[in-house]
Amino acid sequence: MKLSLRVFLHSLILIAISLSAGAQVVPASKVTGTLGDVVLDGSVNSSAGVFLKSRLNGTFGNIILQTGATSNSGSFVIFNSDTVSPEIFRVSGTGNIGSRTSQPWAQLSVETGSVAAVAIGQASGGATDRHLLLGYDVGNNYGSIQAKQEGSTPRPLHLQKDGGSIGIGLLGATPIGTIHSVGPQGSQLRLDVSGKTGTLGAMVYDVNNVALLFDLDFNGGWTTRAPSAAMLYKLNNRFSLDGYVGPAGPISIYREYFGIDLPTGAMSIGQASNNANLTVYGNITATGSVTSTYQDVAEWVPSTGELAPGTVVVVNPSRENEVMSSHRSYDTGVAGVVSAQPGIILGVSSPGKAQVATTGRVKVRVDATKHPVHVGDLLVTGERSGTAMVSQPIQVGGVSMHRPGTLIGKALQPLESGEGEVLVLLSLQ
Repeated sequence: MKLSLRVFLHSLILIAISLSAGAQVVPASKVTGTLGDVVLDGSVNSSAGVFLKSRLNGTFGNIILQTGATSNSGSFVIFNSDTVSPEIFRVSGTGNIGSRTSQPWAQLSVETGSVAAVAIGQASGGATDRHLLLGYDVGNNYGSIQAKQEGSTPRPLHLQKDGGSIGIGLLGATPIGTIHSVGPQGSQLRLDVSGKTGTLGAMVYDVNNVALLFDLDFNGGWTTRAPSAAMLYKLNNRFSLDGYVGPAGPISIYREYFGIDLPTGAMSIGQASNNANLTVYGNITATGSVTSTYQDVAEWVPSTGELAPGTVVVVNPSRENEVMSSHRSYDTGVAGVVSAQPGIILGVSSPGKAQVATTGRVKVRVDATKHPVHVGDLLVTGERSGTAMVSQPIQVGGVSMHRPGTLIGKALQPLESGEGEVLVLLSLQ
């Protein structure tokens, strides 16, 4: 059914005049057209000021409004007062629909001042109403999508303008990075594979506690869905790789496999420690070279008193597993030399121990008072405490030889006189 726009507008004018004069709308007022009737009925519903319906030969049909234009000026417009503003609803001549805007630039345009929004969901006005809100914050210049229950704090998905960053739960803040998520303490980002138990997650517990999770979840406690799990973990000033092997489900015990103490750079493998630049709890197997700046191998050995680097030491005959400074020449109890910085050191450091080198090259205190030291000379314990001197050979059956069990090593540097340090290639024999 299609009625003349002139007839329809004439009916609206009559109704408006009647209402403005305080008169009641006559039930079922009717304007008859050639193709049907337009009925303006104010008595059908007590809450309705005007009830508009169409009828053709007793059958209700469509109401068609034709503006006769295909531009924004030829629009169907609804206001909430007798003025032209504010405008509630507009259908432009091009078919665009606008809510609270006189210029609907898209097929559906909604504007509510600084924040434009569309709500989809319950609308009873109750405290438990739930909505899906689509909007644009003009002041902060971002679009948002959020599922919200009345009375709760919304945490929207922010879409920065022009295809920029994505923010999750930022509450008005600007995203930092391509994806920026904010949530309560212990919040996680998770990546799952459909039908599989594996998960990849990231968690921020507080300012000094963040983790990248592999098959591991945190919800007030640690849980894994796999028989093993791991996490890269930064807690205060330590960065570590922690792991777990055992039954799936809640777990309370996991261990550190690798860690770095951030202030010092000290690393440990197998257990948390920052005792040295690298601490390994367990075995080391190398298929290549192990390189060190220094050239000697030493051990931590219990010692009698504090011994300075370069001191020649002998076995203490009155104590088990202990060394002391040498005090006589050609001592067969010679055990090595105290090293300042061994290339490799064995044993465990503790008070009352010295780093005693037994092989490699090391600086040795040498006494050249009686005999000058030349490169290649064999050295033995000297008469002065803790020193070495040049070995003098003896004749045995007409053969010149050095006394067995007394040799420390070979001098690699000369010393013409007095006492000083000489680089020595250790070779105890």
